[in-house]
Amino acid sequence: MNDNFIQRLLYLEERLDYKLNTEFTNKKNQFIDIRINILKLKKDKIKLRNNLSYLNSEIRFKCKIQSRLYNDLRNFMNNKFPTFSIIVDKGKYVYCNIKLRGQKSIYIGSIDNVKKQFSKYQPELVTNKINKFKRHLSILLEQVLYDLIDFRLDNWNKTKVTSKDILDYLLNKVIRG
Repeated sequence: MNDNFIQRLLYLEERLDYKLNTEFTNKKNQFIDIRINILKLKKDKIKLRNNLSYLNSEIRFKCKIQSRLYNDLRNFMNNKFPTFSIIVDKGKYVYCNIKLRGQKSIYIGSIDNVKKQFSKYQPELVTNKINKFKRHLSILLEQVLYDLIDFRLDNWNKTKVTSKDILDYLLNKVIRG
């Protein structure tokens, strides 16, 4: 808005106030009030922009720290805690793959046999959806294998574990538990 225009309005107000009609005076007052509000809003916008800039820089800084911590934790977890995955080979045979500073695969059995034997302990295994089957079997085997294998040892992957050992452990757990 032209500052010269505002100067003229203020001049008219000072000099000719008694001669101005009320409609003009009301519009002039309304104009000045809105002008003040606009200036205030612009000032608030600048403050918010500055605050947003500060927040963006803080977020970038925190994200860098989070990424560093994530990498440290991921490396720690990969070196200390095994990951378990279920592999179905040729649509028939089930293996449990364990990764921790090396790799070990344990043959679990055929899909039908695994569903039959392990569904007593994990009823969700009886499903036609292979991903759901693999997820539930992985959860079950992870719980069991943590007890059967000491992953703190450097040669943990030399430990012999069979599906019979896993079933015996589950049976003993049910009987005792």
